[in-house]
Amino acid sequence: PYTDRHYDDLVNIQPNVLNRLIAARHLIDSSEQELTAISTPLSVAQKVLLVHDAAELVLLALTAQFGLHIATRGKGQRDPSFMELAEAVLKASESDAGEAVSKLDLLNHLNQVRVAFKHRGLLPDTASSYHLFSGVVDLLNSVCARLLETSLLEIDQTAVIQHEQARTLLGLARTHIEQGEYKESLEKVALALVGVFWFMQGPSFITPGAASSEDALLLSGRGMIPRVSSRCKSFFHALSQGMTSPHGSYGKRAILATGRGIMQSFAFVLP
Repeated sequence: PYTDRHYDDLVNIQPNVLNRLIAARHLIDSSEQELTAISTPLSVAQKVLLVHDAAELVLLALTAQFGLHIATRGKGQRDPSFMELAEAVLKASESDAGEAVSKLDLLNHLNQVRVAFKHRGLLPDTASSYHLFSGVVDLLNSVCARLLETSLLEIDQTAVIQHEQARTLLGLARTHIEQGEYKESLEKVALALVGVFWFMQGPSFITPGAASSEDALLLSGRGMIPRVSSRCKSFFHALSQGMTSPHGSYGKRAILATGRGIMQSFAFVLP
């Protein structure tokens, strides 16, 4: 069940740090099927590139959050290498020297496989490398849990939602989806959208229920597909008709009926 505990744990994280952690989580989630000892070398290489990027984002985020000292080798000013970042973070997170060495070896293996493929075109050996993705994800999870008191996979886009009601409703919507309660999930999403539209700094030029091609073009600058905007307007308009006041009760039928229209307009298919 959803709680705000993880959000409370993340309140003191710098915004640029949180953005990196969210991006790392997104990269991990975007990966495809799990690797096995019989996966193709190209599939392993793809996962290695992806998890290396995620790991680098996490390492940069943690060094920035805690102001960790990074020992760079050689002369001249340059950005720290992947392994230099890893050493600084693991020194801060691991009290057991043997555990730190083991984790450093895993990240070094990842880095070597990535360099061999990206810079020399050498495909990885599946038998010795297929475990790298899952192993590094576990490592990142444990490091974040120790330093941030929240594992990496517990951090997602909801962490940056400052509107408490919307954040709680979207968290509950996710719980409903996990339980197969899709109508209830849609209700929570609808209520969250209305709360954001009314109580936060939404586009002031929008008139719910009024079709406008100009508004559609303006909304495209906010990431909204123009052809979707008219359905969104109808959505909010129908919601407003089903409410007694901005602080009152919401009309369930209006939410469900217009929510289906929104889902169709986004070509959203429930599992």
